[in-house]
Amino acid sequence: MVDVTVSHPLSPAFVAAAAKGTGTLAEQRARDKHAKYDQLAAESFSDFVAFSMESYGMMGKECISLLEWLAGQAIANSRTTDRIDFRNNAIDRVSCALAVGNARLMLDALPRVHRGHDV
Repeated sequence: MVDVTVSHPLSPAFVAAAAKGTGTLAEQRARDKHAKYDQLAAESFSDFVAFSMESYGMMGKECISLLEWLAGQAIANSRTTDRIDFRNNAIDRVSCALAVGNARLMLDALPRVHRGHDV
């Protein structure tokens, strides 16, 4: 079971956690997700992964661990022979997806900014 969360470090709700250091927001949000979903995962006989990222690209430890696990599965199922290349490619793809999402948010906000409304 995987839950994805992307948090903006400059959001008023998160700035205090983000100010504690690089990656602290991603890790805090992962802990929040575990508090919410660990029981459900246990009842479902599932493992739970909090795929937590910050909007500027910092990935939580569980993100990297999941991508490492996927790389191992790709090797075990003869989908790749290079674990590191697979993992790095996966990180690149997730990073690009995050950048596309950030760009879409900015483009969606432009008409409101142009009209003089708060974003």
